[in-house]
Amino acid sequence: MSVLTEAALRILLKDADLEAMTEYSVESGVIVTPSARSWLTENKIDLVVDGKRISRAGRPQKNASSYPEPEVSSASDKTVCCRMRVDGKAGEKPEYMTALCGNTLVCKTHSIISLRGKLDSLTARILEVQLAFLRLGMQKGFDDLDETLDLARSIMRAEVRGETLEDVCLFEMDEAELRSRSHTPKEYYNTPHFIASAHDGEAIVLLNSLRAASREVELEACRAFETESCGSGRPDIIKALNRLSSAYYVMMLRAKSGEYE
Repeated sequence: MSVLTEAALRILLKDADLEAMTEYSVESGVIVTPSARSWLTENKIDLVVDGKRISRAGRPQKNASSYPEPEVSSASDKTVCCRMRVDGKAGEKPEYMTALCGNTLVCKTHSIISLRGKLDSLTARILEVQLAFLRLGMQKGFDDLDETLDLARSIMRAEVRGETLEDVCLFEMDEAELRSRSHTPKEYYNTPHFIASAHDGEAIVLLNSLRAASREVELEACRAFETESCGSGRPDIIKALNRLSSAYYVMMLRAKSGEYE
């Protein structure tokens, strides 16, 4: 299933003689967005769907029918996980579907869409914790949180655009040092491994909530990118999320050792 947007239409017809064009045809099942339909109307181009004229210069015909119910790919390919039915106006995107990438539509329950939602929630939570750190007068902690916010947003951007993430660097530490500090805290902070409690104070409790939230995002990513061979289709994102949770634990250790006071 594909979606024809105004932007895509402009690209497809950038070299066409629009004044000479009287109609534009698409196959049945292609969703033409309202903005694309309006653009065709503005250029006095009729929309034809599967040989049937849906609109004449943008004016719907009385007998124009909605698109038929199409079959979509199976859930196994992780592209579309349900049948689609267009019950409303022809050309409108169903509210229960959204764009995965480009013109590919999927149900909003799709694993990648779920991952994006959890990443969005994590970035929102980071902002809340940053405000708390400002209130507590912990500017250094605020700055460290800003670095983790940039990383979370970079992960989101890389996933949406299909780009490869660069190696993680936080708090002037590379991935190896982050991992080492989170695994051997006694060596770096003179503090043994610990489980956060309310007695540790607000800053550590908030950081612990971010650590747990980043772990949840990592698990969601593992599910979304899982391959048939039990590997990951995006090892760069999985590794970055793993280091992000390590970074929050390192921040907890820093707070416990007094570095943010």
